[in-house]
Amino acid sequence: MTLTKKYLLTSMILLAAYTALLPLFQQMAEQASAGVGTTISHADARHGGEAEIARQCSNDPNAHIFFNESTKRTAYVCFIGGSGVFGIHIMNERGEEVTAFLKNKMQHFEQVLKYMQNSGYQLLH
Repeated sequence: MTLTKKYLLTSMILLAAYTALLPLFQQMAEQASAGVGTTISHADARHGGEAEIARQCSNDPNAHIFFNESTKRTAYVCFIGGSGVFGIHIMNERGEEVTAFLKNKMQHFEQVLKYMQNSGYQLLH
């Protein structure tokens, strides 16, 4: 077999493989682009349904507001009446959620205050 025939045969095989695999690559690209923006947040991945409960603290007019000067993060802390625990919702300086969780073992605000201060937050009000 001459070099030209080998080259032609190799080209035909590669073209056939490309043609056969092209729909698969297109499908993979569509699936990947469909997943953009649907990633699960840290809070949901780490804290599950508790994150959704804690998120209500940022809208609670009675929430205590903390600020961490070094990270520029704001934390909203509120008492979740129905569950008897404290929720914490932390936002970055752009107003984007960092995390949201419940402090299940803390029954008194003084415990949460100490926890927040140990984490670098200062109570604003």
